[in-house]
This record gives sequence, C-alpha cells and structure tokens, in this order.
Amino acid sequence: LEAASRAVEALAEHNCQTAKELHRVLRCDPFTLKGAASLLQVETDAEEAQVKKAVEDLKQLLAKGQVQEALAEVQRGVDACSAASETLRITRQGGA
Repeated sequence: LEAASRAVEALAEHNCQTAKELHRVLRCDPFTLKGAASLLQVETDAEEAQVKKAVEDLKQLLAKGQVQEALAEVQRGVDACSAASETLRITRQGGA
C-alpha cells in the first residue's frame, strides 16, 4: 500500500493530467467491448484507424508519466490500451 501511495504521489507531482488519465484507464476493463471502448474513448463500432489513433494518443499521454516510482503502473496502463485495441479488433472481425 505504501509503494502504491508513493507511485501516485510521484506521478501526480510530475504530471497531474497523466495521473488522472492513468486512473481512468486502469478503472476500465479492456477485455469487454464496453470497457475497451470506454478506455479508448471511442464508440464500440469504431473503425480501425480511429482506434489506432486513440491508442497512439493515449500511449503518448501515459508516456509523460514515466517517473521511476510509477513505471509499473504506467506500463499497466499502456498494456491496457493494447488489450482494449485487440478487444475492439476481435469484435470488428465478428467475435472470432
């Protein structure tokens, strides 16, 4: 708990906007259609190009949070972006 507290404090001091966005991302479930769309802030039937742009933009924002104390949490956010993108891709292909 103490380590998590230090990570949040360090990230908030470094870039408050990134800390808020990371919190939002980590609250979404990237493995459900609704959660993936919410995480990437796109419609559930978004086109591939729109999803890719959303992923790139979000990863760039999260990259601003690269402080030593929060690296693991930021990486979890980046991984969630990738998982959300994959969830939406599978849905576009008909739920393979």
